[in-house]
Amino acid sequence: MNMEGLKSFHLDCHTNDNISELEGEFGIMGFGIIVRLWQKIYAEKGYYCEWVKRSPLLFLSNWFGGNSGVSLNLINEVVSRALRIGLFDEGLYEKYSILTSERIQRQFFEAIKRRKEVKVISEYLLISVDNFRDNVNIFSISAYKNTKNVYRNEQRKEKKSKVKESKENKVLCSELSADGESSEPQAVKETVFSLPLNTGEMFPIYQADISEWTSLYPAVDAMQQLRNMKGWLDSNPTRRKTPKSIKRFITNWLQREQDKGGMAKDGGKSSAYGKKTDNRFRNFDERSYTPEELDSMALELLKDDMKGG
Repeated sequence: MNMEGLKSFHLDCHTNDNISELEGEFGIMGFGIIVRLWQKIYAEKGYYCEWVKRSPLLFLSNWFGGNSGVSLNLINEVVSRALRIGLFDEGLYEKYSILTSERIQRQFFEAIKRRKEVKVISEYLLISVDNFRDNVNIFSISAYKNTKNVYRNEQRKEKKSKVKESKENKVLCSELSADGESSEPQAVKETVFSLPLNTGEMFPIYQADISEWTSLYPAVDAMQQLRNMKGWLDSNPTRRKTPKSIKRFITNWLQREQDKGGMAKDGGKSSAYGKKTDNRFRNFDERSYTPEELDSMALELLKDDMKGG
């Protein structure tokens, strides 16, 4: 495996005035955020990390537990202060949206001097790498991106070729159909709802999904429960699901609501606070859920997830 970052890095026992200033303003949490950022930089790219609009949220989700007490606002404030006092280079952040420093780069290049090959971007460098010319390949940003685009373009061409072949096969099958009529084109899927993932992306929900869940869980208002799920995931970003596990999270949630009797769909004629709703499945008291109840439900779902592997 071609490793970019480091497995470990040195942390000085005696901190400098910049760290002391930051810790004096934000306490031990401020120091912890900086150390976590160093971990992220050294572990991933080695000498820098991208810091764009969604980076703070992903950093919070991936590097801090739910009981850490660290918030999105605190991360943004600590990074802003770290840029102002020189813990990260403000110029490179303003120009390229990255976090790095001379200290980070010196430690990284010293650690990788025995590697056979290391690729670095010239515009991101704050130190001279002349002593590492034997194993360091320096690219400009445009050249570095082009090397990635070559591979992406090849994949795109291959994908287009497969799509074209698939369309031709569909046409051929249509022409050979028994009734001699061409098949109707499939309707384009439209996203009717979405749930946030731990990657920072949104998981799309299609009308076909709603229809299937309505059929499987007839006592449940699927759309309302999806809104409840989104509210809980928004309030608990560190416990959001992966793209692979989100479907199981949804179905476990809906199954639990089905077992409880669900929330009947009465066209909005009755209130969600304690009124009886008659339907062809069963009679039950409609109700709304407090954040504490939603947390309790989610904990049960998390246990189900763990049992399911």
